[in-house]
Amino acid sequence: ENPWKKSLMKLIANRNIAAFQKSPVVAKTAAVRRCLEEQGVTQIETIPVGLDITQIKKDSHDRGAVCRELGLPEEKQLLLFVGRLEAYKRPFAALELLKELGAAYYLVMIGTGSLKAELRNRIQEEGLERQISYFEKIPNRSMYQYYQVCDYYINFNTHEIFGMSILEAMYQRCTVVARRAPGPEEIIENGISGYLCATDEEMKQVILSEKKPEMGKRAEERILTAFTWEQSARRLIEFVRSRSV
Repeated sequence: ENPWKKSLMKLIANRNIAAFQKSPVVAKTAAVRRCLEEQGVTQIETIPVGLDITQIKKDSHDRGAVCRELGLPEEKQLLLFVGRLEAYKRPFAALELLKELGAAYYLVMIGTGSLKAELRNRIQEEGLERQISYFEKIPNRSMYQYYQVCDYYINFNTHEIFGMSILEAMYQRCTVVARRAPGPEEIIENGISGYLCATDEEMKQVILSEKKPEMGKRAEERILTAFTWEQSARRLIEFVRSRSV
């Protein structure tokens, strides 16, 4: 919103676009590609970023045992929110969803940011302490456990550029329910490997509907076939070679 920052960013963007118009460009989503094409960029290949699955732990696990280890209620449906506590990530929408879903659900929130104090206050004011576990940060080596035991990963950001946490959740077979945005629309096959929703109410209805047991497996397959660094690197090499012939 700052007019000085906006002017500066426009100058930088114009400089970048001028360079992009003269050379091959890789965009990580179709939305970015369309934006560049509107600016007269023509040599574009869409190649997403991916997961380095050699660095991510993935265990067969006893859900109950892991829940007890993490201090989470195994008898409840677990929702997972991972992200910066900033307005654009809409963390308070997760609280509203939890209240509407009721006592059978439990929310795990991981992240920090400028809204941290307000989030803590809201949790207390609305009497949600027994329905929420909040962590500022979880070590990367332990994150896989939260993805594995949670039933749903929820993303409320309506302008999500990509969503690495979405990739991580899907790789661990956690069902993703996300608001429609460029990133989720690039990653998720709606109703097949996750859910894309136009409203928060639709997200609630999806979660309340009967869970598809095969969706977790399809989500994992989606990552393995389209969103690993090995595949992205191969496509990038092919693109570079095709332009250098």
